[in-house]
Amino acid sequence: TVDVHGRETAAANGSAAGLPWIDMSTDRTVSNVLHQTGNDGVVDNAIPFQASIDALGNNGGVLYFPAGTWLVSNKLNVTGHPVTIMGDGIDVTRIVFTNQAGGFDINLTGSTHTASPSTADGYEVTVKDMTIMTNQEAGTNNTALKFTNQFTGGTPDPSVIISNIHIEGSTPQGHFTNMVHLIDCPTTKINNCFFNGEKLGTTGQVGGNLARVGSTSGILITGTNQATEYHINGCNFFFCEHAIRALATTDADSEGYYVDSCGMVACYKGFSGENTHSTLALQMNNCHLACQYVGIEGYFTQMIVTGNLIYN
Repeated sequence: TVDVHGRETAAANGSAAGLPWIDMSTDRTVSNVLHQTGNDGVVDNAIPFQASIDALGNNGGVLYFPAGTWLVSNKLNVTGHPVTIMGDGIDVTRIVFTNQAGGFDINLTGSTHTASPSTADGYEVTVKDMTIMTNQEAGTNNTALKFTNQFTGGTPDPSVIISNIHIEGSTPQGHFTNMVHLIDCPTTKINNCFFNGEKLGTTGQVGGNLARVGSTSGILITGTNQATEYHINGCNFFFCEHAIRALATTDADSEGYYVDSCGMVACYKGFSGENTHSTLALQMNNCHLACQYVGIEGYFTQMIVTGNLIYN
């Protein structure tokens, strides 16, 4: 059973109510050709997966990835919303992208905000309970989770929830360029996630921790508007050039970053606010920052940093 915001409230075999529940293990016929899915880490699921996502339509629902290792050779484009993308648990459901233009590309634009809390307005998306991996060594468009939204000033509307997600490479050399990229996504909440950007050469760990830094960003935040409030709690970041990188394209950086109980270890930088005008607010509490160059850098109008362990 799925409510109008794409959140599952109950599940039973064969049941369907509210918005659609799409089982991603379903075989799909595309252009009169049957494409079978496989969770054995061998079968390429790109075509049937995209067909299942397209079957969701524009009204949203749940994309459910059962347990297993699912190979995908292309980026998966999600435009229907509100939507929940979910698996059976971290390291229980594994989605492995085998193309440098891999990951989920989720577009939430094109909707109009409504004042009624019981009406889906298209901003909401939840991703939870799975491991997302790549066997590629970076790449320009290799992002595990990319969210493109539209921000309306003064609108207190949620957009993105990421919970219980593990992102890393599936091979020693494999790593995403950016693990999560948020573009104009107001009121984002990221909880209990593990971001491992590590890369290893054929000679193992030769060169020390600096040589093992792979991913450019654990979380990359960009946009041309002042999308408000990013809440990041209980997350761990390893071997990223930037654990969290706020990189606004104009003088319109987000109003607030709230980082609590996170670990940023063996990253080159911890929190990096690179808008030269100012990051309006950073509040970081109870975090462990063991970074190679700097724990926190940037231009801040307001900054509250308490109860952290920070060293290089």
